[in-house]
Amino acid sequence: MMKKPVIKINDVLSDCEIEFGKQLVKHFEDATSGDLDIGLSCDWTIMNEKMIENWWSWNASEFYDLELSNGTILTEDEEVAQ
Repeated sequence: MMKKPVIKINDVLSDCEIEFGKQLVKHFEDATSGDLDIGLSCDWTIMNEKMIENWWSWNASEFYDLELSNGTILTEDEEVAQ
């Protein structure tokens, strides 16, 4: 069996956060601050990690393994906790 590439969820999360920020600036171009509530930001990151795990499970687990933020590597045969 050929080893699949491992995608780090933190890399995906970071890219998602950058793109989210770009969209905020695009739609609220006159805003002068970029501050977010730290608690909401943490909640957003946790929820996005769950969404990425779920998306990976349904769409990409056949082609990639997924490294979670705690270092655990999920493979196609492992069920993602919901």
